[in-house]
Amino acid sequence: MPSPLAADQFYQVSFQVENVGKNIEKSKKRVTWVFGQGTHEHTVTLLWSKQSGKRFVYMADAEVYFEEKKSITFFHRWTSHDGTMNLHILATSVSPSKKFVSPDFIKYELIINGQRFAKLPKKDGTPVHEEKKEGNVPGSIFDIVFPQGYHEKTIKSEGAFRSKKSFSKEVTERVAKQSTYNAHAESQ
Repeated sequence: MPSPLAADQFYQVSFQVENVGKNIEKSKKRVTWVFGQGTHEHTVTLLWSKQSGKRFVYMADAEVYFEEKKSITFFHRWTSHDGTMNLHILATSVSPSKKFVSPDFIKYELIINGQRFAKLPKKDGTPVHEEKKEGNVPGSIFDIVFPQGYHEKTIKSEGAFRSKKSFSKEVTERVAKQSTYNAHAESQ
């Protein structure tokens, strides 16, 4: 049975990834997160063109951020207009090799006041299902960028440029490092 939510607790309403390119549908993505707190719902949208490199972030249909930069990763952090929410988007346009990540790898993450959207309960208090992980492989871009957890004080608003090759290499190295750490911890 779901547990009731506290009045100030965030919850998931919906998440959607759409192909919206004019000529080639898959060339542009619209990623939409809808979440609530109490009786208020909020919408955050990332519009990302792989062709032009244009990336827009909207909150409540108002533009929050724009850049034109071709890369396979996107990171942006901001504070809501009313100052009550610190938000952070982590995204990648490619999925790392399935041998290094979970089968349901999450490419788009929204963090709200330090909480991952993917981990928020549903509006009725129902907890979300845990990501399917085989072993200790990353289940999302969050696990790659923040393998030791999310610490707002150590984050810059815009992440470093990563090529597909360097991103895949980083995934491989972090997975290997985490596996070594886990094996060492289990042996003690």
